[in-house]
Amino acid sequence: MESGEALFRVENGKVRQDELAALAAVFLALSRGGGPAEVPSADRPPRWGLSGRYVAPGSWR
Repeated sequence: MESGEALFRVENGKVRQDELAALAAVFLALSRGGGPAEVPSADRPPRWGLSGRYVAPGSWR
């Protein structure tokens, strides 16, 4: 990319400087990322639900 080339362009409406700065920060972070974030699989239960045993009401006392 050349230094004079625009990264993005506003097609319609007016954009404030802080909004442009926020967009630039997001695009920069996305371009430097190592890939998509890891999403936990739905086929395995969460750690807190692994016991699977019956717990009687009031047993925590």
